[in-house]
Amino acid sequence: MRFHLVAAILVLCLGIYLGIGRSDWIWITIAVSMVIMSEFVNTMVEAIVDLIVGERYEPLAKVAKDVAAGGVLVAAGTAAVIGCLIFYPYLF
Repeated sequence: MRFHLVAAILVLCLGIYLGIGRSDWIWITIAVSMVIMSEFVNTMVEAIVDLIVGERYEPLAKVAKDVAAGGVLVAAGTAAVIGCLIFYPYLF
């Protein structure tokens, strides 16, 4: 979560510095929100699974945690693609 917050702050600063347009800000906001929300969902899944299974190992608990973490990875990857598409014309 900390890494994604730092990345979001850097993206916001870069957007301000480059003076990106209004529609670009909309997409950046959606991308950042998507990643933060997926982190929240991942944290919720991990907390609920830990609450239910406790200290014992459950294969389905591992699957649930892995899928939630995969959701964060997909959201972050999508946000990176959106960022590249938006910032490329401003940088080059």
